[in-house]
Amino acid sequence: MMMAGISWQVAALTIFAATAGVYVWRRWKALAQYPLSSEAAAAVGSIKFRLFVVGVATAWFTIYIRCVYRIIEMAGGWGNSIMKDEPSFIALEGA
Repeated sequence: MMMAGISWQVAALTIFAATAGVYVWRRWKALAQYPLSSEAAAAVGSIKFRLFVVGVATAWFTIYIRCVYRIIEMAGGWGNSIMKDEPSFIALEGA
């Protein structure tokens, strides 16, 4: 049951990243035909928005790495040697 849940989370995170990437790509390509309003352009150019994007990307990346690590860790069962490796556990589980 744990493996199914973690696998579903990885699938959902992958779908989120793919759809977000497609949206950003299409919007970027459409800028010439459909430019942003002055308010939207100011928001996109602000440091707060850029920090928000970096924060979302960092959160997505760390959660994704943690979930992939958990799948690998649980694939061998509760006595898996990967599970007993403390440095990788601390680095990847704490992400």
